Amino acid sequence: DRPQLLPLEQIEVQLVRGTKTLGSLARVRNVLPGRYTFGITGRGPAGGRLPAGTFALRVIATPVGGGDTDQRTVPFTIVRPR
Repeated sequence: DRPQLLPLEQIEVQLVRGTKTLGSLARVRNVLPGRYTFGITGRGPAGGRLPAGTFALRVIATPVGGGDTDQRTVPFTIVRPR
């Protein structure tokens, strides 16, 4: 009954604005338990500079061997100097 750290088939980081998914920023397959860091550059999935505004990162974890995915959403805001 103790929590376990299990490997994942995939972790995906998606860029979201409002209710629209803009695309995938990162996808890592065959993920072992541990800590992972992803740098956010202020650019979208196609490489273009993101405009000022509110966005979110949706992190989706897919377990090995099937089962339900787990996801978390992290909001952030881009502010451009005037």
